[in-house]
Amino acid sequence: MSIRRLAYFLAVIDHGSFTRAAAELFVSQSALSHQMQALEREVGTPLLNRLPHGVEPTTAGEVFATHARKAVASIERGHATARAAGRQRPADIRLGMLPWLGTPLLRPCAQRWLAEHPDAPLTIRHFPNPQRLYSALNAGEIDVAVGPPPQSQSGDHAWIGHEDILLITPADSPLSHGTPLAHLHKRSWIHYPDGSSMAALLDEACHQAGFAPRVAVTVPEANAAPPLVAAGLGIALVPGPLARKAPHVHAVKLHPPLRQPLVVTTPAHPSALAQTLAAQLRNTAAQTDEHEE
Repeated sequence: MSIRRLAYFLAVIDHGSFTRAAAELFVSQSALSHQMQALEREVGTPLLNRLPHGVEPTTAGEVFATHARKAVASIERGHATARAAGRQRPADIRLGMLPWLGTPLLRPCAQRWLAEHPDAPLTIRHFPNPQRLYSALNAGEIDVAVGPPPQSQSGDHAWIGHEDILLITPADSPLSHGTPLAHLHKRSWIHYPDGSSMAALLDEACHQAGFAPRVAVTVPEANAAPPLVAAGLGIALVPGPLARKAPHVHAVKLHPPLRQPLVVTTPAHPSALAQTLAAQLRNTAAQTDEHEE
């Protein structure tokens, strides 16, 4: 069983699509499909459900993916460590985060890290949602994670700030800042999968406002919501940095304001470099108030 085939399998389930996975991997869709069929024959059971508009792992596929992630991460880490040993320097340190986070906290932290650890490069990886972020941390794909508090996670995490959660509406039907959430009880919503941090936040906020959201569409992650809002399919709650950058939508701060805490998380047995980076992120967060703006 090749590591490349395992990596192909993980790309397919992470993207939920043969087309998007093939584009990322620079292979043809037919070649990728053949690789997945070969993997299923090798494992001896179906790993993927082929749906009309995408693909998702079977129950066996979900179990297999957990082990595949650890195997791929272990091999990649082995390669990096061997290369570092050959150059007689530490391996790089891998920081995972969500794509809309970063600049206020990351820039000063990266500058300080590179100044103090010139022989340990910082590798930054983006993940589409918190679930994938913390799966990567558990599998050893990254050394440190920055995101909302994990739903369940071994290891240590510490508060480093928060991010504003804003409402987005179609650009041609804006609301005013300070709109009470209770006034939106008749609107259709773009929702998130059960168990995700954004779903929990939306459900709890609506519950506090006295209603349950009327769901129009459920999307896998926050960056999938703005195009649907722009098309008029519903309104959505999304992280502030994402809301402000999204085209063709109007971002609104609700009353009372909604916020989501941010934490830095390390695995159960972090390396010395991971502990150092996590401490540096905490210190950098304490020295800046940009997360409070």
